[in-house]
Amino acid sequence: MQMGNNSAIKQSVAAGLGIALISRVAIDIELETNRLVMLDAESFPIMLQWRLVHLKDKNLSATARAFKHFLLQNSEI
Repeated sequence: MQMGNNSAIKQSVAAGLGIALISRVAIDIELETNRLVMLDAESFPIMLQWRLVHLKDKNLSATARAFKHFLLQNSEI
C-alpha cells in the first residue's frame, strides 16, 4: 500500500496494519515514547543521494548562499 503522508503511515502501523519503510527522523517521537519500534533488516539503512539545485541565473540571497555552503561543506561525498 502507498500512502500520501507520514502521519497516515504511522497511524496505520500503530493500528497493526503492517510494517512501513519511513525516515527515522519522521518517527523520533514515536520511538522515544515506545509507540513504534524499529526493526533490524539486511541492507539498511538505505543511503540516498541528494542533489542541490537552483536556477542558473538566480542570484541567491545571503541566507540561501549560507545554506548552500553549509550543505556542501557537510555532505558526505
